[in-house]
Order: sequence, then C-alpha cells, then structure tokens
Amino acid sequence: GKPITVFAGSAKGLQHLHSALLVPDHDWQALGYGMLTLLQDPALARTLGQNARRWANDHLSWPTLAEKIENVYYELLEPQAATMLHKPSEVGSKLR
Repeated sequence: GKPITVFAGSAKGLQHLHSALLVPDHDWQALGYGMLTLLQDPALARTLGQNARRWANDHLSWPTLAEKIENVYYELLEPQAATMLHKPSEVGSKLR
C-alpha cells in the first residue's frame, strides 16, 4: 500500500498517476522529483499506494500466478490441453 516512484521501463502493468508515479528511464533527477512529489502530496501518495496494492492483489497473488504457471505447463504438455485453460485448477482453488 505504499506509493511507488519508478522508471517507466520497470513499471510493467503500472499506470502513471493511477498506480505509480512513472518517470523516464535513466532520469535520476525525475526519480528524485517524483519522490519529493509523493512526500509533498499525501493525498496523491495515499491514492497511488491503494491503487498499487489493488493492482498487485489482482495480478500478482499466488492463486493468479499459480494459474498462469499451470497454463504454461498445459500448453507445453499437449496441444489439446489449451482447452483446459479456463477450467478452474485444483491448485489455484486450494490457494484461494
């Protein structure tokens, strides 16, 4: 739930001023200004932190990651296994 200031190239899936404060790659000065911005604007920092936590829970939770990994294995094991991709997995449901 903490606000994030990050280089754009390292922000896969994050959106500028929604879930993070993105700055141009390799621009250390912009990174510093981004940090200062969040320190000086607690409301923005709180909003970005809440949105970042929600995004992480939706995209990086263990059940979500386990399901993505299972799907890769299904695709590698047999071509017709791709039809099982939308079937709830036992592993994913046990982790929820």
